[in-house]
Amino acid sequence: MMGKDNHQGRREYARWLLVLSGGIWLLFWGMGLRHGFGLFASPLSSTLGMSMGGFSLAIAIQNLLWGLCSPICGAIADRFGAGRVAFAGGLLYALGLWLMSQSIGGVYIGQILIGIALAATTFGVVFGAVSRLTPPHRQSLSIALVSTAGSAGAFAIVTLEGYILAKYTLPIACALLSLCALSMVFGAGAISERKRKSTPPLPAITALAKGARHNSYILLTLGFFVCGFQVVFIALHLPNYFDEIGLSRATATSALALIGLGNIVGTLLTGWLGDRIIRKKIILSAIYILRSLTILLFLLADKTTLSAMIFGSVMGLLWLSTVPPTSGLVLYFFGAPNMAMLYGIVFVSHQIGSFCGAWLGGVIFRTFGSYDPMWWFAILLGLLAAALHYPIKEQRKLLPVAT
Repeated sequence: MMGKDNHQGRREYARWLLVLSGGIWLLFWGMGLRHGFGLFASPLSSTLGMSMGGFSLAIAIQNLLWGLCSPICGAIADRFGAGRVAFAGGLLYALGLWLMSQSIGGVYIGQILIGIALAATTFGVVFGAVSRLTPPHRQSLSIALVSTAGSAGAFAIVTLEGYILAKYTLPIACALLSLCALSMVFGAGAISERKRKSTPPLPAITALAKGARHNSYILLTLGFFVCGFQVVFIALHLPNYFDEIGLSRATATSALALIGLGNIVGTLLTGWLGDRIIRKKIILSAIYILRSLTILLFLLADKTTLSAMIFGSVMGLLWLSTVPPTSGLVLYFFGAPNMAMLYGIVFVSHQIGSFCGAWLGGVIFRTFGSYDPMWWFAILLGLLAAALHYPIKEQRKLLPVAT
């Protein structure tokens, strides 16, 4: 009997490692590739004649679709399994990257496909699969580790993208990067849910109705708008901002890489703190206050390579460190069966913020010839987000089991 239990335990552990590996692979490439899209602005301008305003709009559309499609992909994954959804997403991601080299219209179509692909291969779908396919005592750790993979990808792949875009023509660079995206289908196979757990998800409408009556869930959703606004504005427009203030494109690449590196530490730290020491709402409020303070100090400091590196490092610690406490609160409120869809709803708010950050940054720069008004707006929004998260009550309101 003991031998049988040990064998079962080893099988569960191996299954957990496989699911974790699949989630890490998907987030590593999915989040890593998109983190460097700001580096495409110059090659697209020189090769296709695309303006910064046009490219900002394309990225804004991508982020909006990523958000709007997240609850849809999440609901499909909750019902039919995450592996199939992620597999289709990997194919769309690869096609979207290839299309970016073909024409200005191809950039827009490519970003539409990438937005849908991100919804199918990143947070909501992957977190839902991980929470369903791992033991309860490993759920928080698994989500933190998978989130960290996105941070590691942001550090590693932005350097790879910068190298490829500098060394090769735009069509070759996009073809190489599309092959990288295609490798995501292997991660999709690892999170396949052929053996679903016994608790089925509620119908999507019922789960949404429960969420709509949960005040803390609504506050969490509203606050996540600011996260999307800040990170996408910075990731997309930082290279152009550095051009404006006389810093090199290499400095911008290094700062984005440092954001990704710091993100690894920040994501692990908030996941660990939220499970053991500090309430998740306090962590979230602190992150937004510290983001506003970091932006303020950078605006007031002399603009040198050193100050840019410090800004990238500190902002990296605060980058996607919001994800473990945010996803952890959704899981805490409602449980695992409808996790992908309900986190997807929160993520819609994040991506509406992302759309505004990407698009408005281009509008502000075109109108004023400077990003300064945008930076000050980002500071004020950070303080608002801190105020929204503080009243959240960390009390369980588990959804009933579907029959």
